[in-house]
Amino acid sequence: VLGPPGCGKTTLLKAIAARLPHKDGMLDKDDVDKPHITGTIKFNGLTKEDDPNLVLPSVVSYVGQHDMHAPLLTVEETFGFAFECCTGGSHLRTGTQNSDEASSLNAAHFTENLTIDGLDLAHVRGTFVGNDNVRGVSGGQR
Repeated sequence: VLGPPGCGKTTLLKAIAARLPHKDGMLDKDDVDKPHITGTIKFNGLTKEDDPNLVLPSVVSYVGQHDMHAPLLTVEETFGFAFECCTGGSHLRTGTQNSDEASSLNAAHFTENLTIDGLDLAHVRGTFVGNDNVRGVSGGQR
């Protein structure tokens, strides 16, 4: 998304990722001046109301401009932490119906490994994520 500063690029992306409040949910009159959604956003023709099973983080996500990582976690630990936060640590919450299958996927760290391999980060899986003060993976890898 390209545009001059202040034209609403970030606001648009936050709206698509459901990171803005809907106008109906605003309680304070002062909040009306803040960015908010007043229309309908559809994903492949469906709204969240059309399909209550639509999980937006599975469809779209917004990543801010500044890195917000724990610099002393490894790449593998970071993906493990993200999986725990998003699913409670079980593949049963990812749509897997069989508890035995979910247990084997959990034990193999399937989702974390699939993500690391898919992003071509296998060679740095044991490296600290790092930041400006802690040496770690490169900025592009981060």
